[in-house]
This record gives sequence, C-alpha cells and structure tokens, in this order.
Amino acid sequence: WDKETKRMYPEFALFGETTCFGLISQWLMEFPLGKRSLERMNDVVIMQLTGLKDKNSKEIYEGDIIEYREKMDELGDAQINLGVIVWCEEYAAWAIGSEDGDWNNLFSDYGISEIRVVGNIFENKELLEE
Repeated sequence: WDKETKRMYPEFALFGETTCFGLISQWLMEFPLGKRSLERMNDVVIMQLTGLKDKNSKEIYEGDIIEYREKMDELGDAQINLGVIVWCEEYAAWAIGSEDGDWNNLFSDYGISEIRVVGNIFENKELLEE
C-alpha cells in the first residue's frame, strides 16, 4: 500500500529473505514516483500474504477485511461477521481481529467458514465503521 498515492501495488512482491537495501532498490526501480530517497519508504506499507485463500480463491493478506460465517451453537445457527486479518503474536498464527491486537477467532477454530475478502483497511475502512 502506497500512502502517498493511496494505491495498492499487488504486482510488487518480495520472495524469500530480502535486505532493506534490496527492498528500497526494487521499489525505486519498479515504481519511480518522484521522491528518490530513503524517505520514500516511509510512504509504503508492506502487506504480508497469509498463504490462505478465501472461498473465491482470492489470496488473503494481512489487513484484508473479511466477511465470515461463525457457527454460534450446536443447532448450526450461524452469524455473518466482519473482521480484519491480523497476526496474533500470542498464538503465532493469523487471526480475525482488529489492528490494535485484539482478536476474535483463529482460522484454526472450529465454526469459522465461508471466508470472503471484501476489502482492506487502507481502501475500505468505512466497512469497519458499520
């Protein structure tokens, strides 16, 4: 996510280990947007790929806003919820929660299904305000 241009660059990807210098070099070469300095990196947020896909086979990234079905009781009644994909340090796993570190359910929890990416925290914050 580029804070300056308010644009997502999904085609910009890092594979394996990279150094800060390598990241800066790649960014400046692939997306020269004026400022050619280390300060430009302050305008960039790297989003981590979770390795998971939603029900439509769309890749899920950290910061994605998802809609998911959560089983509520033994009778199978379910509720549709919205959540943000966050890294939960406590469990060393991807979780459905909020940016401030609170989380509701881990992907490994039973009862979470039909996950669908509906946006991300940069372009669609209004979804979380509803």
